[in-house]
Amino acid sequence: MVELDPIGTMIDEDQQKTAKLETLGRLAGGVAHDFNNLLTVIEGYARMLREEVQIEESAQEYVEEIIRAADRASALTRQLLAFSRNEPAEPRLLDLNETVGQMQGMLRRVIGEDIELATTLAREEAGILADPGQIEQVVMNLVVNARDAMPQGGRLRIEVDAGEIAVELRVSDTGSGIPDAVRGRMFEPFFTTKAAGQGTGLGLAVVRSIVEQAGGQIEVETSVGVGTLFRIRFPRAAGRVHVKKPPVEVSAPRGRERILLVEDEASLRALMQRILEQSGYQLILAADGDEAIRKIREASAPLDLLVADVRLPGRSGPDVAREFAELAPGGRVLFMSGYGEETPAGVPRLEKPFSPRKLGQVVRDILDGRTPAINSPG
Repeated sequence: MVELDPIGTMIDEDQQKTAKLETLGRLAGGVAHDFNNLLTVIEGYARMLREEVQIEESAQEYVEEIIRAADRASALTRQLLAFSRNEPAEPRLLDLNETVGQMQGMLRRVIGEDIELATTLAREEAGILADPGQIEQVVMNLVVNARDAMPQGGRLRIEVDAGEIAVELRVSDTGSGIPDAVRGRMFEPFFTTKAAGQGTGLGLAVVRSIVEQAGGQIEVETSVGVGTLFRIRFPRAAGRVHVKKPPVEVSAPRGRERILLVEDEASLRALMQRILEQSGYQLILAADGDEAIRKIREASAPLDLLVADVRLPGRSGPDVAREFAELAPGGRVLFMSGYGEETPAGVPRLEKPFSPRKLGQVVRDILDGRTPAINSPG
């Protein structure tokens, strides 16, 4: 008779999970760069079509659906990257009140008309040290999870509370609740009770990963047929959050500077060329690092800005930037990244996918010597 070793079985299961996550990390990092290039092209042309072409109302709705689909695809890519830890967190002091408050409009669109949303914010500043984009992702994932638990409608409540040592985020719903058999596995990556094609099984796994990365804890209270409460506690950060007032937006910022654009994806390079030339800039194009360095050396007039993908065939974006710094003193640099690659400290990095407006504003900010609002929506 063969005796089973429960400890050995648990180790094997842990090894399988680790191997699966490592595979996910390699897969996510490998495809995210190319995938985000394509998303930038899809969303970029869709937004240009919406803003520049007069089309009938029904066609306008088709364009909006394209943009929404690109946004959802981008969110899925971020989930994969965040969970595989290939997307580095960029923690900063933020007010959870402000983060949740600014998401209200988007959350109402996500949950639909059949669900009542009530939000209660802390009476005082709820400062935490975390990555703003990742905290938004935590809120969004929990709200989507609550929405899916209330297909016939219900009530969704989001609460922020600030104590002396912790800031608490609570997301509760009046949905179906979570059975005991599911509760023990709900944070496992790839585990889902939804039908095939309806979920990745990563939403709650990503939530827990982000919360723990920020030094927080997550608890669940649930009752079948009554609803579910997710309770998240973050360490309260010392100091006050200084909210920067957004600059007055100037539509289609323009310029006459000379820009060297280095991007190996032809369709994205063509889109960016169109966007920047329409704003008056003079573009010099390169498809890889070696060609970019050659263009720098052969430039007949000073180059004002280098815009380069981090990952390029041949010489990398940082390699090109070092050559640019030597041969074009005074020139500025903007990197683009498809999946959070490391870049030299102090050099701004624009994450793909980005909108035409975002590209134009960031380029203008850098040329004018301002710190670009890389993480702001747009």
